[in-house]
Amino acid sequence: MQNMEAILAPITATVKIQKELVESLKIEIDQLNQNKVKTMELYTIAAKDLVTIQKQVIQSKQLLIDNAINTIQNQSPTRNIASSALSVTLASPTIDGGKLEMTTSDRKGRARSPSINKTLEPAKKWAKDLKNNIGKVTGTTKNTHATTVMNRDKLAKNSSSESLNDKDTSTDQFKKTDYIEKPYHRFLPHNYLGPKRCDFCHTQIWGKELKCEACGCHCHSKCSNMSGACFIKKAPGSENNAGIFGVEFELLAKGQPNMIPNIIVKCVEAVELRGLEVEGIYRKSGPASQISQLIASFNAGEDRSLNDSDNHIEISAITSVLKQFLRELPDSLICSKIYKDITAAMRKEPSPERELEMESLIKQCPKENLSTLSYLIHHLHRVQLNSVKNLMVAANLGMVFGPNLLKSIVQTAQNDIIDSNIKANIVEHLIVNVDRFFPLN
Repeated sequence: MQNMEAILAPITATVKIQKELVESLKIEIDQLNQNKVKTMELYTIAAKDLVTIQKQVIQSKQLLIDNAINTIQNQSPTRNIASSALSVTLASPTIDGGKLEMTTSDRKGRARSPSINKTLEPAKKWAKDLKNNIGKVTGTTKNTHATTVMNRDKLAKNSSSESLNDKDTSTDQFKKTDYIEKPYHRFLPHNYLGPKRCDFCHTQIWGKELKCEACGCHCHSKCSNMSGACFIKKAPGSENNAGIFGVEFELLAKGQPNMIPNIIVKCVEAVELRGLEVEGIYRKSGPASQISQLIASFNAGEDRSLNDSDNHIEISAITSVLKQFLRELPDSLICSKIYKDITAAMRKEPSPERELEMESLIKQCPKENLSTLSYLIHHLHRVQLNSVKNLMVAANLGMVFGPNLLKSIVQTAQNDIIDSNIKANIVEHLIVNVDRFFPLN
Protein backbone atom coordinates (compact mmCIF):
# COMPACT_ATOMS: atom_id res chain seq x y z
CA MET A 1 0.00 0.00 0.00
CA GLN A 2 2.79 2.37 0.85
CA ASN A 3 4.47 1.51 -2.45
CA MET A 4 1.31 2.46 -4.36
CA GLU A 5 1.11 5.82 -2.55
CA ALA A 6 4.75 6.44 -3.40
CA ILE A 7 4.08 5.70 -7.06
CA LEU A 8 0.91 7.82 -7.26
CA ALA A 9 2.37 10.84 -5.43
CA PRO A 10 4.33 12.24 -8.42
CA ILE A 11 1.36 11.67 -10.73
CA THR A 12 -0.95 13.51 -8.34
CA ALA A 13 1.47 16.41 -8.10
CA THR A 14 1.73 16.60 -11.92
CA VAL A 15 -2.04 16.66 -12.31
CA LYS A 16 -2.30 19.42 -9.75
CA ILE A 17 0.27 21.51 -11.58
CA GLN A 18 -1.53 20.98 -14.89
CA LYS A 19 -4.81 22.13 -13.34
CA GLU A 20 -3.12 25.29 -12.09
CA LEU A 21 -1.70 25.95 -15.55
CA VAL A 22 -5.11 25.50 -17.14
CA GLU A 23 -6.64 27.96 -14.69
CA SER A 24 -3.93 30.54 -15.37
CA LEU A 25 -4.39 30.13 -19.14
CA LYS A 26 -8.12 30.72 -18.77
CA ILE A 27 -7.44 33.93 -16.88
CA GLU A 28 -5.02 35.15 -19.60
CA ILE A 29 -7.51 34.29 -22.37
CA ASP A 30 -10.22 36.30 -20.60
CA GLN A 31 -7.87 39.27 -20.33
CA LEU A 32 -6.98 39.04 -24.03
CA ASN A 33 -10.65 38.96 -24.98
CA GLN A 34 -11.28 42.07 -22.89
CA ASN A 35 -8.34 43.86 -24.55
CA LYS A 36 -9.62 42.81 -27.96
CA VAL A 37 -13.02 44.36 -27.24
CA LYS A 38 -11.36 47.59 -26.13
CA THR A 39 -9.18 47.62 -29.24
CA MET A 40 -12.19 47.16 -31.53
CA GLU A 41 -13.92 50.04 -29.79
CA LEU A 42 -10.88 52.25 -30.42
CA TYR A 43 -10.79 51.21 -34.07
CA THR A 44 -14.48 52.06 -34.43
CA ILE A 45 -13.97 55.52 -32.93
CA ALA A 46 -10.97 56.17 -35.20
CA ALA A 47 -12.93 55.05 -38.28
CA LYS A 48 -15.77 57.43 -37.43
CA ASP A 49 -13.28 60.30 -37.02
CA LEU A 50 -11.72 59.45 -40.38
CA VAL A 51 -15.10 59.48 -42.14
CA THR A 52 -15.85 62.87 -40.61
CA ILE A 53 -12.55 64.29 -41.82
CA GLN A 54 -13.13 62.86 -45.33
CA LYS A 55 -16.53 64.53 -45.47
CA GLN A 56 -14.97 67.87 -44.55
CA VAL A 57 -12.29 67.49 -47.22
CA ILE A 58 -14.81 66.56 -49.92
CA GLN A 59 -17.02 69.48 -49.00
CA SER A 60 -14.03 71.81 -49.29
CA LYS A 61 -13.11 70.34 -52.67
CA GLN A 62 -16.62 70.89 -53.99
CA LEU A 63 -16.53 74.48 -52.80
CA LEU A 64 -13.20 75.07 -54.58
CA ILE A 65 -14.60 73.56 -57.78
CA ASP A 66 -17.53 75.95 -57.77
CA ASN A 67 -15.24 78.93 -57.10
CA ALA A 68 -12.92 77.91 -59.95
CA ILE A 69 -15.83 77.55 -62.39
CA ASN A 70 -17.29 80.91 -61.35
CA THR A 71 -13.88 82.55 -61.81
CA ILE A 72 -13.53 81.15 -65.33
CA GLN A 73 -17.01 82.26 -66.31
CA ASN A 74 -16.36 85.77 -65.04
CA GLN A 75 -12.99 86.10 -66.81
CA SER A 76 -13.96 85.31 -70.40
CA PRO A 77 -17.13 84.24 -72.21
CA THR A 78 -15.11 81.94 -74.47
CA ARG A 79 -14.14 79.85 -71.50
CA ASN A 80 -17.71 78.96 -70.57
CA ILE A 81 -17.39 75.86 -72.75
CA ALA A 82 -14.43 74.61 -70.74
CA SER A 83 -16.06 75.44 -67.40
CA SER A 84 -19.31 73.76 -68.32
CA ALA A 85 -17.46 70.71 -69.58
CA LEU A 86 -15.51 70.66 -66.35
CA SER A 87 -18.67 70.86 -64.25
CA VAL A 88 -20.24 67.99 -66.20
CA THR A 89 -17.25 65.65 -66.17
CA LEU A 90 -16.41 66.10 -62.49
CA ALA A 91 -18.21 63.38 -60.59
CA SER A 92 -20.06 64.16 -57.38
CA PRO A 93 -18.05 63.21 -54.29
CA THR A 94 -19.28 60.08 -52.56
CA ILE A 95 -18.75 58.38 -49.24
CA ASP A 96 -19.75 54.76 -48.71
CA GLY A 97 -21.59 54.77 -52.03
CA GLY A 98 -23.87 57.70 -51.09
CA LYS A 99 -23.70 61.17 -52.63
CA LEU A 100 -22.72 64.06 -50.42
CA GLU A 101 -25.34 66.75 -51.02
CA MET A 102 -24.78 70.40 -50.18
CA THR A 103 -26.66 73.42 -51.49
CA THR A 104 -24.97 76.53 -52.83
CA SER A 105 -26.31 78.62 -49.99
CA ASP A 106 -24.81 76.20 -47.47
CA ARG A 107 -21.41 76.44 -49.16
CA LYS A 108 -21.43 80.24 -49.32
CA GLY A 109 -22.73 80.63 -45.79
CA ARG A 110 -20.21 78.30 -44.24
CA ALA A 111 -17.06 80.10 -43.13
CA ARG A 112 -13.74 78.28 -43.21
CA SER A 113 -12.86 77.85 -39.56
CA PRO A 114 -9.20 77.78 -38.47
CA SER A 115 -9.76 74.42 -36.85
CA ILE A 116 -9.99 72.66 -40.22
CA ASN A 117 -7.16 74.51 -42.00
CA LYS A 118 -4.85 71.55 -41.57
CA THR A 119 -7.55 69.26 -42.87
CA LEU A 120 -7.86 71.39 -45.99
CA GLU A 121 -4.18 71.08 -46.99
CA PRO A 122 -4.89 68.10 -49.32
CA ALA A 123 -7.77 70.07 -50.82
CA LYS A 124 -5.47 73.03 -51.54
CA LYS A 125 -3.04 70.81 -53.38
CA TRP A 126 -5.89 69.25 -55.34
CA ALA A 127 -7.19 72.72 -56.23
CA LYS A 128 -3.77 73.75 -57.51
CA ASP A 129 -3.68 70.72 -59.80
CA LEU A 130 -7.22 71.53 -60.91
CA LYS A 131 -6.16 75.05 -61.86
CA ASN A 132 -3.36 73.69 -64.03
CA ASN A 133 -5.73 71.26 -65.72
CA ILE A 134 -8.22 74.06 -66.39
CA GLY A 135 -5.42 76.10 -67.94
CA LYS A 136 -4.59 73.24 -70.27
CA VAL A 137 -8.24 72.86 -71.30
CA THR A 138 -8.67 76.58 -72.00
CA GLY A 139 -5.31 77.02 -73.70
CA THR A 140 -3.79 79.26 -71.01
CA THR A 141 -1.15 76.82 -69.84
CA LYS A 142 2.39 78.06 -69.34
CA ASN A 143 3.94 74.83 -70.54
CA THR A 144 6.80 75.88 -72.80
CA HIS A 145 6.92 72.65 -74.78
CA ALA A 146 3.18 72.73 -75.53
CA THR A 147 3.46 76.39 -76.59
CA THR A 148 6.35 75.51 -78.89
CA VAL A 149 4.36 72.72 -80.53
CA MET A 150 1.36 75.03 -81.00
CA ASN A 151 3.58 77.69 -82.57
CA ARG A 152 5.17 75.09 -84.81
CA ASP A 153 1.80 73.83 -86.04
CA LYS A 154 0.63 77.41 -86.60
CA LEU A 155 3.76 78.21 -88.60
CA ALA A 156 3.35 75.08 -90.71
CA LYS A 157 -0.26 76.00 -91.37
CA ASN A 158 0.69 79.54 -92.42
CA SER A 159 3.46 78.25 -94.67
CA SER A 160 1.04 75.89 -96.37
CA SER A 161 -1.63 78.57 -96.89
CA GLU A 162 0.85 81.08 -98.31
CA SER A 163 2.21 78.59 -100.83
CA LEU A 164 -1.26 77.68 -102.15
CA ASN A 165 -1.85 80.47 -104.67
CA ASP A 166 -4.03 78.37 -106.95
CA LYS A 167 -7.45 77.54 -105.55
CA ASP A 168 -7.49 74.20 -107.36
CA THR A 169 -4.25 73.00 -105.77
CA SER A 170 -4.79 70.11 -103.37
CA THR A 171 -3.67 70.69 -99.79
CA ASP A 172 -2.83 67.01 -99.32
CA GLN A 173 0.60 67.46 -100.89
CA PHE A 174 1.56 69.98 -98.20
CA LYS A 175 1.67 67.85 -95.10
CA LYS A 176 2.71 69.24 -91.74
CA THR A 177 5.31 66.48 -91.36
CA ASP A 178 7.14 67.85 -94.43
CA TYR A 179 8.24 70.93 -92.52
CA ILE A 180 10.70 71.39 -89.69
CA GLU A 181 10.66 75.04 -88.71
CA LYS A 182 12.75 74.70 -85.55
CA PRO A 183 15.71 72.42 -84.80
CA TYR A 184 14.19 70.26 -82.07
CA HIS A 185 14.07 66.48 -81.86
CA ARG A 186 10.98 64.63 -82.98
CA PHE A 187 10.97 61.66 -80.64
CA LEU A 188 8.77 58.67 -81.36
CA PRO A 189 8.30 55.54 -79.21
CA HIS A 190 10.81 52.85 -80.17
CA ASN A 191 11.20 49.31 -78.87
CA TYR A 192 14.88 48.47 -78.35
CA LEU A 193 15.45 44.73 -78.58
CA GLY A 194 19.25 44.88 -78.66
CA PRO A 195 21.80 46.75 -76.55
CA LYS A 196 21.97 50.46 -77.35
CA ARG A 197 23.29 53.55 -75.60
CA CYS A 198 21.42 56.74 -74.90
CA ASP A 199 23.02 59.57 -76.89
CA PHE A 200 22.61 62.00 -73.99
CA CYS A 201 23.45 60.14 -70.74
CA HIS A 202 25.52 57.40 -72.47
CA THR A 203 24.03 54.61 -70.39
CA GLN A 204 22.41 51.46 -71.73
CA ILE A 205 18.94 51.68 -73.17
CA TRP A 206 16.48 48.79 -73.33
CA GLY A 207 12.84 48.18 -74.04
CA LYS A 208 10.35 50.93 -74.88
CA GLU A 209 12.12 54.29 -75.07
CA LEU A 210 12.44 57.10 -77.65
CA LYS A 211 14.13 57.62 -81.02
CA CYS A 212 14.27 60.80 -83.09
CA GLU A 213 12.73 60.19 -86.50
CA ALA A 214 14.76 63.06 -87.98
CA CYS A 215 18.35 62.40 -86.88
CA GLY A 216 18.00 58.85 -85.54
CA CYS A 217 19.42 59.52 -82.07
CA HIS A 218 18.41 57.27 -79.16
CA CYS A 219 17.05 58.68 -75.92
CA HIS A 220 15.66 57.60 -72.57
CA SER A 221 12.26 59.06 -71.75
CA LYS A 222 13.85 60.74 -68.74
CA CYS A 223 16.56 62.33 -70.93
CA SER A 224 14.21 63.88 -73.51
CA ASN A 225 14.06 67.20 -71.66
CA MET A 226 17.84 67.70 -71.96
CA SER A 227 18.22 66.46 -75.51
CA GLY A 228 19.09 69.84 -77.05
CA ALA A 229 18.69 70.69 -80.73
CA CYS A 230 18.19 68.36 -83.65
CA PHE A 231 20.25 69.42 -86.65
CA ILE A 232 18.59 67.43 -89.40
CA LYS A 233 16.80 69.50 -92.04
CA LYS A 234 14.20 67.97 -94.30
CA ALA A 235 12.76 69.86 -97.22
CA PRO A 236 9.30 69.27 -98.70
CA GLY A 237 9.45 66.69 -101.46
CA SER A 238 12.91 65.38 -100.58
CA GLU A 239 13.38 61.84 -101.83
CA ASN A 240 15.54 60.46 -99.03
CA ASN A 241 14.09 61.32 -95.66
CA ALA A 242 15.06 58.11 -93.90
CA GLY A 243 18.81 58.87 -93.75
CA ILE A 244 21.39 56.09 -93.61
CA PHE A 245 21.13 54.88 -90.02
CA GLY A 246 19.14 51.67 -89.74
CA VAL A 247 19.05 51.14 -93.53
CA GLU A 248 19.84 47.83 -95.23
CA PHE A 249 23.59 47.63 -95.77
CA GLU A 250 23.27 46.40 -99.36
CA LEU A 251 21.45 49.62 -100.29
CA LEU A 252 24.08 51.81 -98.64
CA ALA A 253 27.06 50.03 -100.26
CA LYS A 254 25.51 50.01 -103.72
CA GLY A 255 27.35 52.37 -106.05
CA GLN A 256 30.02 53.28 -103.45
CA PRO A 257 33.75 52.89 -104.24
CA ASN A 258 34.86 49.37 -103.28
CA MET A 259 31.29 48.83 -101.94
CA ILE A 260 32.17 50.62 -98.69
CA PRO A 261 29.67 53.25 -97.41
CA ASN A 262 30.97 56.79 -97.26
CA ILE A 263 30.32 57.16 -93.52
CA ILE A 264 32.70 54.29 -92.71
CA VAL A 265 35.42 55.64 -94.99
CA LYS A 266 35.21 59.15 -93.55
CA CYS A 267 35.25 57.99 -89.92
CA VAL A 268 38.13 55.55 -90.46
CA GLU A 269 40.20 58.17 -92.32
CA ALA A 270 39.65 60.67 -89.49
CA VAL A 271 40.75 58.16 -86.87
CA GLU A 272 43.86 57.16 -88.80
CA LEU A 273 44.75 60.81 -89.36
CA ARG A 274 44.52 61.99 -85.75
CA GLY A 275 43.27 59.21 -83.48
CA LEU A 276 45.62 56.23 -83.67
CA GLU A 277 47.58 57.38 -80.63
CA VAL A 278 44.64 58.71 -78.61
CA GLU A 279 44.26 56.83 -75.34
CA GLY A 280 41.05 54.79 -75.20
CA ILE A 281 40.19 55.32 -78.86
CA TYR A 282 36.83 53.64 -79.68
CA ARG A 283 36.28 52.96 -75.98
CA LYS A 284 35.37 56.50 -74.89
CA SER A 285 32.14 58.18 -75.95
CA GLY A 286 32.13 61.66 -77.48
CA PRO A 287 30.07 64.78 -76.71
CA ALA A 288 26.36 64.20 -77.31
CA SER A 289 25.90 67.46 -79.21
CA GLN A 290 28.64 66.65 -81.72
CA ILE A 291 27.38 63.09 -82.15
CA SER A 292 23.90 64.41 -82.95
CA GLN A 293 25.31 66.92 -85.43
CA LEU A 294 27.33 64.26 -87.25
CA ILE A 295 24.41 61.83 -87.41
CA ALA A 296 22.21 64.59 -88.79
CA SER A 297 24.84 65.52 -91.41
CA PHE A 298 25.27 61.94 -92.60
CA ASN A 299 21.51 61.37 -92.65
CA ALA A 300 21.07 64.53 -94.72
CA GLY A 301 23.73 63.39 -97.19
CA GLU A 302 26.02 66.35 -96.50
CA ASP A 303 29.65 66.03 -97.62
CA ARG A 304 31.07 67.30 -94.35
CA SER A 305 34.76 67.35 -93.50
CA LEU A 306 35.62 65.63 -90.22
CA ASN A 307 39.04 67.25 -90.03
CA ASP A 308 38.04 70.91 -90.34
CA SER A 309 40.20 72.99 -87.98
CA ASP A 310 37.62 75.81 -87.94
CA ASN A 311 34.85 73.45 -86.81
CA HIS A 312 36.70 71.02 -84.57
CA ILE A 313 35.05 67.67 -83.92
CA GLU A 314 36.23 65.44 -81.10
CA ILE A 315 37.67 62.17 -82.38
CA SER A 316 35.62 60.35 -79.75
CA ALA A 317 32.43 61.76 -81.34
CA ILE A 318 33.50 60.35 -84.72
CA THR A 319 34.18 56.90 -83.27
CA SER A 320 30.83 56.98 -81.44
CA VAL A 321 29.02 57.73 -84.71
CA LEU A 322 30.79 54.84 -86.46
CA LYS A 323 29.87 52.41 -83.69
CA GLN A 324 26.27 53.57 -83.67
CA PHE A 325 26.01 53.19 -87.45
CA LEU A 326 27.25 49.59 -87.24
CA ARG A 327 25.03 48.85 -84.26
CA GLU A 328 21.86 50.06 -86.01
CA LEU A 329 22.28 48.03 -89.18
CA PRO A 330 19.26 45.72 -89.61
CA ASP A 331 21.71 42.85 -90.07
CA SER A 332 25.27 42.97 -88.77
CA LEU A 333 28.34 42.96 -91.02
CA ILE A 334 29.06 39.39 -89.90
CA CYS A 335 25.65 38.15 -90.99
CA SER A 336 23.21 36.72 -88.51
CA LYS A 337 22.72 33.64 -90.72
CA ILE A 338 26.22 32.39 -89.78
CA TYR A 339 26.07 33.62 -86.16
CA LYS A 340 25.22 30.26 -84.64
CA ASP A 341 27.87 28.38 -86.63
CA ILE A 342 30.70 30.88 -86.15
CA THR A 343 30.13 31.15 -82.40
CA ALA A 344 30.08 27.35 -82.17
CA ALA A 345 33.33 27.15 -84.16
CA MET A 346 34.98 29.76 -81.93
CA ARG A 347 34.17 27.68 -78.85
CA LYS A 348 36.16 24.73 -80.22
CA GLU A 349 39.77 24.09 -79.33
CA PRO A 350 42.28 25.95 -81.57
CA SER A 351 43.20 23.85 -84.58
CA PRO A 352 43.77 24.22 -88.33
CA GLU A 353 40.33 22.70 -88.92
CA ARG A 354 38.70 25.39 -86.81
CA GLU A 355 40.48 28.14 -88.76
CA LEU A 356 39.32 26.66 -92.06
CA GLU A 357 35.76 26.40 -90.78
CA MET A 358 35.71 30.03 -89.62
CA GLU A 359 37.26 31.20 -92.87
CA SER A 360 34.60 29.32 -94.84
CA LEU A 361 31.82 30.82 -92.70
CA ILE A 362 33.10 34.39 -93.13
CA LYS A 363 33.10 33.95 -96.92
CA GLN A 364 29.37 33.18 -96.81
CA CYS A 365 28.66 36.86 -96.09
CA PRO A 366 27.60 39.05 -99.07
CA LYS A 367 30.40 40.67 -101.03
CA GLU A 368 29.44 44.14 -99.77
CA ASN A 369 29.79 42.95 -96.19
CA LEU A 370 33.10 41.22 -96.88
CA SER A 371 34.59 44.30 -98.55
CA THR A 372 33.59 46.60 -95.68
CA LEU A 373 34.53 44.05 -93.01
CA SER A 374 37.99 43.65 -94.54
CA TYR A 375 38.44 47.43 -94.62
CA LEU A 376 37.32 47.79 -91.00
CA ILE A 377 39.31 44.85 -89.57
CA HIS A 378 42.52 46.06 -91.28
CA HIS A 379 41.88 49.47 -89.70
CA LEU A 380 41.40 47.94 -86.24
CA HIS A 381 44.61 45.98 -86.75
CA ARG A 382 46.46 49.26 -87.31
CA VAL A 383 44.82 50.67 -84.18
CA GLN A 384 46.06 47.80 -82.01
CA LEU A 385 49.57 48.19 -83.45
CA ASN A 386 49.63 51.52 -81.56
CA SER A 387 48.38 49.97 -78.32
CA VAL A 388 51.49 51.14 -76.45
CA LYS A 389 50.06 54.67 -76.64
CA ASN A 390 46.31 54.17 -77.10
CA LEU A 391 46.06 51.15 -74.73
CA MET A 392 43.61 49.47 -77.11
CA VAL A 393 44.92 45.96 -77.68
CA ALA A 394 43.02 43.49 -79.86
CA ALA A 395 41.11 42.12 -76.86
CA ASN A 396 39.84 45.60 -75.92
CA LEU A 397 38.79 46.33 -79.49
CA GLY A 398 36.99 42.97 -79.55
CA MET A 399 35.00 43.94 -76.47
CA VAL A 400 33.99 47.24 -78.10
CA PHE A 401 33.15 45.96 -81.59
CA GLY A 402 31.82 42.49 -80.74
CA PRO A 403 28.21 43.63 -80.13
CA ASN A 404 28.37 45.94 -83.17
CA LEU A 405 29.65 43.41 -85.70
CA LEU A 406 27.75 40.27 -84.62
CA LYS A 407 24.03 39.82 -84.00
CA SER A 408 21.97 36.69 -83.64
CA ILE A 409 18.75 36.19 -85.57
CA VAL A 410 16.76 36.25 -82.34
CA GLN A 411 18.06 39.02 -80.07
CA THR A 412 17.33 38.92 -76.36
CA ALA A 413 19.02 40.62 -73.44
CA GLN A 414 19.90 37.27 -71.89
CA ASN A 415 21.55 35.94 -75.06
CA ASP A 416 23.48 39.17 -75.56
CA ILE A 417 24.94 38.90 -72.06
CA ILE A 418 25.76 35.20 -72.42
CA ASP A 419 27.40 35.64 -75.83
CA SER A 420 29.24 38.89 -75.09
CA ASN A 421 32.56 37.15 -74.46
CA ILE A 422 32.36 34.90 -77.52
CA LYS A 423 31.57 37.91 -79.73
CA ALA A 424 34.60 39.73 -78.36
CA ASN A 425 36.77 36.65 -78.94
CA ILE A 426 35.66 36.36 -82.57
CA VAL A 427 36.47 40.01 -83.38
CA GLU A 428 39.78 39.77 -81.51
CA HIS A 429 40.62 36.62 -83.49
CA LEU A 430 39.86 38.38 -86.79
CA ILE A 431 42.04 41.36 -85.84
CA VAL A 432 45.00 39.24 -84.82
CA ASN A 433 44.72 36.98 -87.89
CA VAL A 434 43.66 39.67 -90.36
CA ASP A 435 46.07 38.52 -93.07
CA ARG A 436 44.57 35.03 -93.03
CA PHE A 437 40.90 36.00 -93.11
CA PHE A 438 41.21 39.16 -95.24
CA PRO A 439 44.36 38.97 -97.37
CA LEU A 440 45.16 42.10 -99.37
CA ASN A 441 45.49 41.66 -103.13
